Amino acid sequence: MTGFTRGQFYVIFILLFLMTGIFFLRSRFLKTDTGGKTGARPKWVYEVRGDVRYPGFYTYTEKQRLDRLINACEATVDGIESIEFGKPLKSGTRVTVREQVTIAEMSANARLNFFLPVDVNSASAADLMLVPGIGQKTAAAIMRYRDQNGRIDGMAELLHVRGIGEKTLKRITSCLSATVE
Repeated sequence: MTGFTRGQFYVIFILLFLMTGIFFLRSRFLKTDTGGKTGARPKWVYEVRGDVRYPGFYTYTEKQRLDRLINACEATVDGIESIEFGKPLKSGTRVTVREQVTIAEMSANARLNFFLPVDVNSASAADLMLVPGIGQKTAAAIMRYRDQNGRIDGMAELLHVRGIGEKTLKRITSCLSATVE
């Protein structure tokens, strides 16, 4: 064996540099509170934006209230229109702090990055195409089915959509839900 060529060495160096950057960004923008439990997978994920000291994604092993999340990101809420700060938040919630606090659902790509399902009833065609196993035609078929039949009540109902069989349904079930938690 002759070792690495100069080109191979540069490729390895670039890969190591990129991996270091990814780890740095992950530690900078992903705040995790596992409650002292090691190996616990966070189930509740929240995104905080706006006028806060530490914007980003926050993960927890238990459901959080709005006041605790706002304290964690060090938002200044003086003078903000009063809302229920003790209100528990669903996983996958995006909180934006400006003159008022806005609560919405995280984007589909953010939800999928944290292994949270996307609501098949509110997802756009572009959101549906982010799900592995759903292409442009299948996403369009789901949108047509929703328009014609209304709300999808369960994942098994997707078997009525053209292009979705048992095999595809098994593949996409972990990424979609008919009602998001």
